[in-house]
Amino acid sequence: MSTTVFLDAGPLGLITNPKRTSDTIAASESVFNMEAAGHRLLCLLLWIMRFVANWCVREKHLVSPD
Repeated sequence: MSTTVFLDAGPLGLITNPKRTSDTIAASESVFNMEAAGHRLLCLLLWIMRFVANWCVREKHLVSPD
């Protein structure tokens, strides 16, 4: 069974950090292992932004301007 894993700014920052420290390497390996196990990874911030943008577009079309 696959699990959806939401990454917030902390883990996402570690994974994308260009400085290769022991923490960034461990975070990258953890994400690689989760993907290899078939888990789905999502960035929580991007998911929220997409949800809000979708809501704004729908509200714009539902409410007529005066």
